[in-house]
Amino acid sequence: MSGCGPKLISLPADSPNPPPATQTSSGPTAFDWSDYALCLRRAVRDDGVDYAALLDDPAPLDRALSRLARCGPNLSPRFFAKPADRTAYWINAHNAAVLRGVVELIREHRRRAGPRAMPDRQARDVETSFAFILDGEKLRPADLRRRALDSAGNDWRVRFALCDGRVVGPGLQRRPFLGDVLEVQLNDAVRDEMARPGVVRIDHGEQQLVIWPGLAQLRPMLVAELRRKTGAPNLSFFNVLLDWAAPQRRRLLNRAVGYDEVLMPDDSRINHAGRREGM
Repeated sequence: MSGCGPKLISLPADSPNPPPATQTSSGPTAFDWSDYALCLRRAVRDDGVDYAALLDDPAPLDRALSRLARCGPNLSPRFFAKPADRTAYWINAHNAAVLRGVVELIREHRRRAGPRAMPDRQARDVETSFAFILDGEKLRPADLRRRALDSAGNDWRVRFALCDGRVVGPGLQRRPFLGDVLEVQLNDAVRDEMARPGVVRIDHGEQQLVIWPGLAQLRPMLVAELRRKTGAPNLSFFNVLLDWAAPQRRRLLNRAVGYDEVLMPDDSRINHAGRREGM
């Protein structure tokens, strides 16, 4: 791949070409996320992604990407009139492209290692090594990430909605993001992802809070935001974690008061469901 740019992933020649929007008697009304929702429902687990389910039946993901190729904020602006609609589109497009990129890595690995083999790590970065035709343009997942952040005015919560297919960092939510409920979904994503061991891991043995670097980068802003919201000047990053925690998670965090905060090391392992070691 060196020097030749990202690999363009095309849909199979016989891939169906589904209509991009839901229909009523008066015409199309909204972008159709049903196939992408089916992918998430089949593949997303509490501890990662069941890529075998995507490999066993790739048609729904292919159909979802086919819709994304022919419809989007540029090609079909009538379906994405609100900023939240555009942000939701780019988040979903990014995550669908990452799923398909990891599937491609697995297929490449199986051609070398056998028909049922599963790679442990990303042989190369999915965000930059693959490209797709989406909304009429050739785009990498890294480009889609930037568009999601830009369309949201760099709303920091969007970072927790974007999954790069690795064990470190946010995972996938179980449903597509939708413009009409995006505010609630982003808050839920932050709360869910801060409880994932790939974002904040409590290590009682070493008495450490092991923090995803993407979250650590946000630390000054999140602390300042919480201080403004509460009027309390002496709050710390630990208070931010408590503020976003559900009750059960808050009880776990309270057992880690005083622990050192350390950065999670970079990790190229794929976020396969069923992984247990090291997390």
